[in-house]
Amino acid sequence: MINIVIKRLAIMIMIILGIAVIGASHAYAVDPPHNDTSTDTWWCTQCHTLYGVGTALKTPKGNSARCLSCHTTTGMASNKPFTEADEAVPGTSGIYHRWDSGPGGYITSSTPGGSTGYILSGIVYTWNDGDTVTNNLKNIFFNGSVPRVYEIKITTEGNIGTAQFQWRSSDNSGTTWTAWSANQATATSFAFADGNNLKVSFVNGLSPSFKLNDTWTVKVRPQINYPFTYFDNYANLTKKMFKDTGAPNDILDVDTTSYTYPASTYGKASCSTCHNQHYQTNMSNDPFSPSTYDSSVPFSDGAGRHYQRIPNQQNELCLDCHSKRNINTVRTWTGNKLSHPVGVDFPSVNTSTHSVPKEYTGVDQSNKATSGKATATTNTTCLTDTAKDWTNTSNSYYNPTNLYVYLLGSGLSKQITSYTATQVCWASGALSITSGDAYVIDADGNPTNNFRFYDSSAGKASFVQGKVYCLTCHGIHWADSDQLTYDEGQ
Repeated sequence: MINIVIKRLAIMIMIILGIAVIGASHAYAVDPPHNDTSTDTWWCTQCHTLYGVGTALKTPKGNSARCLSCHTTTGMASNKPFTEADEAVPGTSGIYHRWDSGPGGYITSSTPGGSTGYILSGIVYTWNDGDTVTNNLKNIFFNGSVPRVYEIKITTEGNIGTAQFQWRSSDNSGTTWTAWSANQATATSFAFADGNNLKVSFVNGLSPSFKLNDTWTVKVRPQINYPFTYFDNYANLTKKMFKDTGAPNDILDVDTTSYTYPASTYGKASCSTCHNQHYQTNMSNDPFSPSTYDSSVPFSDGAGRHYQRIPNQQNELCLDCHSKRNINTVRTWTGNKLSHPVGVDFPSVNTSTHSVPKEYTGVDQSNKATSGKATATTNTTCLTDTAKDWTNTSNSYYNPTNLYVYLLGSGLSKQITSYTATQVCWASGALSITSGDAYVIDADGNPTNNFRFYDSSAGKASFVQGKVYCLTCHGIHWADSDQLTYDEGQ
């Protein structure tokens, strides 16, 4: 027994030493703030089990539940909280891109009868061996022309095969509905007979799994395809689509490099589909993100790049799933629904057809936005930055009166009431700046709603000029989904 204990202890020491060595070459989570080097906690085990198969997570269901266990108002990442209730319902509510949806939409349920079974949504698709893997993945999308809502109601209770249901659909968010269908048998794969390609899979729970009159709602949008970046490395978006328990692997193919990836048209985007929680190597569409990254220095820089799984300064990440909107000319979608061109130049000066977007206050954000790090000790009414000169008229950001100082990562801002060469000040309130804190000067206290473009000359996002892309108008997090695009109100 003693020998076994000694052997296990030796193995654990070797593993820990190995991790320490490998970590230096960025094989483990080393980029701040996920490294947690400020405490004595063993940060790997915050997310991963010490003993387990592969990279087993402490919390199942994709990895969104694991992320949300820290990203709450009371968690370790309380400065960036997320809640499922704030996931976007476009045109209705929400402030975040959804992390439970995919080409087959997402599902909500109302089960007062106590159904323990559940339903998954996917896309009917037949793999075309004569086409490329990329094109096949791009063609896995809902082929309707407008967003559609499906409602499923149990009419005969029981398990799969015995339970029956009816369904109906709406193209105006439930204002009007089609007639209920005839009774249908529950099955592991059921395709709606409406000329579109949506399907659902019923999954049994405790018998009887599906109870009378319990309902499920599927909300699905057109032109959202399965991600097509499938390289066999950390940048694999295809492999990072979360497949819920019971969903079949119905995308089975081998590409020219013989990399087999079992995936599912029932797959949903989770946090890790877009974010690489270990590395900050890739640029984001945030003009305030650091321009450089030094991979030779573990635990050093990269903070503020938003953990992008692939680069996104030109919205490459967005277009991996929204490739159908990647067009260079205005295109008629259906009727009077138009799609704005993507990747076209936007001039930096007013012309007869364009003007640089301004914040709703009327302040030209492109001439005022700046960022930096505080260099003074804790202060609740002023921010000191010795690298700035707020009084120098040759600086684009001079005279910041009536703008706002926004403390990055806090969601808090205060309106500036006075300034000196190296300080901006505000009325006392709930904003405490400490030396080293990153901040943004912004026109309305919310830099997430600023227009931004891709400036090829700088190789990064800009508030001033560049090409129009998705994130020029649309937000990912902290957006305002009660409008058809985000606005100054959020």
